Amino acid sequence: MNAKVTGITVTTPFHVIAMDPEYVSATRRWSVWSAASPLRNQLAEDYLKPEARRHGILVITHHLARQWRDTETNELMMFPDLIQRLAATAATIVRNSSGPIEVKCLGIDSIEPR
Repeated sequence: MNAKVTGITVTTPFHVIAMDPEYVSATRRWSVWSAASPLRNQLAEDYLKPEARRHGILVITHHLARQWRDTETNELMMFPDLIQRLAATAATIVRNSSGPIEVKCLGIDSIEPR
């Protein structure tokens, strides 16, 4: 497991919830398919391998105006479309090699509207 992993633990009188966030900048030059790699591999498999960690979130930040090519339709996607696609992918990831997990994806769009 990656030694740099920093988790978030929430403790209540009834539950202890451990969660691992993964942060990625959308300024990287990846395709829609490769944008899901940190979600599928790094977060779901690597960070959520310990049995105590069953929840993870991929946070993607958007700093530069750009578009992504949809690998299924070949159409251009804007940042909200990318996040929607990745959130749908995250919803399908329900297990890793250690058992059941829950993975989410959200985007932070820091580009000011024109």
